[in-house]
Amino acid sequence: MRDQPEPLPQWVPSPLSSGSGAYRQCEDDWRATALRFFAVSSAVARAVSSIPSPKSRDEEEETLMISPETCAQIRRYFYAEHWKIGTIARELGIHHDAVRRAIASDRVPPKILRSCLTDPYLSFIRQTLEQHPRLRATRV
Repeated sequence: MRDQPEPLPQWVPSPLSSGSGAYRQCEDDWRATALRFFAVSSAVARAVSSIPSPKSRDEEEETLMISPETCAQIRRYFYAEHWKIGTIARELGIHHDAVRRAIASDRVPPKILRSCLTDPYLSFIRQTLEQHPRLRATRV
């Protein structure tokens, strides 16, 4: 007696109606092929679902940033102690391109302290607000 193939899910249509002879063999072959496909596709789906999702852009940018202390240490190793880029990267556990970027940025840009546009008018603003505390900013 011949083994019957497993039934296909109901949503999978059969290409041929049940018949006899060559048509029956073709239908059996098609069912076996479809079952193999569903088995493989479900195995692929399980494998893909086990892959961790990629980091978001924010998380990636956080991991790409090097602290100013690390940059200073990289520059000290490179300029004062004359270490090679690969040696610095290996020692600090960061990528050699990150070391190159830290060396290329010779110094940390200083923060420029600028005066505020309203600085010359602060005394007038305070005096007006003391006299009229409910006055809105757009009216001052």
